[in-house]
Amino acid sequence: MTERNLTCTKNLDALIQKVIDTRKVVQPLILVGCDGGLGSFLVTLVVIDQTKNYKLEKLKPTGFGKILIPAKVRDIPESTHNLRVIFDEIKINELSKKYKIIGDLKVYNLLMGQQSSGSMHPCPYGLCYKVNQEGRKTNQKGTWVKGDDRTLEGNAERAAAYAETSQKRSTLQYFFNCEFQPVIRAQNPTKVLDILTIPVLHTVLLGPFNSLWNTLCEHFPTEAESYALQFGMKGAGKGGDFNGNTVKDIIHNELKLAHLERILPDNANIFVDCLRGIAKVHKLVTCPTLDPSFESIISDFVLKWKVLEDCFGTGCTLKIHIIGTHLVDVLKDTGKTLHDESDEPVEQAHYRVKNFEQRHGYETSDRKMRTPNAGRRQQRMIEHLNSYHLR
Repeated sequence: MTERNLTCTKNLDALIQKVIDTRKVVQPLILVGCDGGLGSFLVTLVVIDQTKNYKLEKLKPTGFGKILIPAKVRDIPESTHNLRVIFDEIKINELSKKYKIIGDLKVYNLLMGQQSSGSMHPCPYGLCYKVNQEGRKTNQKGTWVKGDDRTLEGNAERAAAYAETSQKRSTLQYFFNCEFQPVIRAQNPTKVLDILTIPVLHTVLLGPFNSLWNTLCEHFPTEAESYALQFGMKGAGKGGDFNGNTVKDIIHNELKLAHLERILPDNANIFVDCLRGIAKVHKLVTCPTLDPSFESIISDFVLKWKVLEDCFGTGCTLKIHIIGTHLVDVLKDTGKTLHDESDEPVEQAHYRVKNFEQRHGYETSDRKMRTPNAGRRQQRMIEHLNSYHLR
């Protein structure tokens, strides 16, 4: 980490207060985003006034023109240690106001000091696990069992207990895979679900869609390829997965779904039923107001996914588990959707920051990115962007 240029605000609490004062925010919803992409790791800041109707506003608080960048560092592996360095620098644990964190599930596990999503207890929100047909815990295909809610204090206690052992990683399952102290600390019992938002883009859209599409390609490769070519579906990222815009363009277009239904054999209609289910859940959680029938909408989707699992071996992934359990809990507890808490602005910030760097002449080459001059340019870029977006 010492070889990288970490540019960050030294007092995130003061920056948040400056945003609140400048924009005259009455009831702030503070969202701290963190995500790696395009060779950089970004921490973003969004402040929303919950008393305000932004429909008539030209610049929405989640639009790039209002997002601030408290920290940026290039070319670092995502690890609990590196995240701890970044968050300690911006003094995340000294914030005086309540806030939420937005990221993907990998970042969440790192922030909580947990092992990866392939572990025996991979859920960041609960002490959940899967059991196989014999009723034994497994990290392979199986049926999810919902455990107690994770808390920051609980994770910290388990990590401390693990540290007193021989620290063989094979024993981590007995400590619910809590390997390190959480990066985020709290003075009072704090449910992880209260501070880590459910990432709609990754959990509701990309995860289920790409899992489904990979299974479709395995069983019906000709039809899947023909459909993708006809509608210009181009994979991106690891494994050729599709991005959010491509996914939304398919699932929210009934004509395209009907076309897929026509070209697939009758026994494969469950694929399209699940795509419609993804669309309904996505619409549910991104609407400004909560549909009173949210439980039936989600349970209907999960039941259809179970049929897909039984017929084609798709598997009930961690993200499906989160949709069917923890998402329901959030909607019940808050009575609100995740309309204001999307992870899409965090994801899009990478492209917009890179464009800002290029447009204003702050970009440096990979070869020179560790030099002092590159650090100074990055610092000026952050100050320029934040001063412009503060208004």
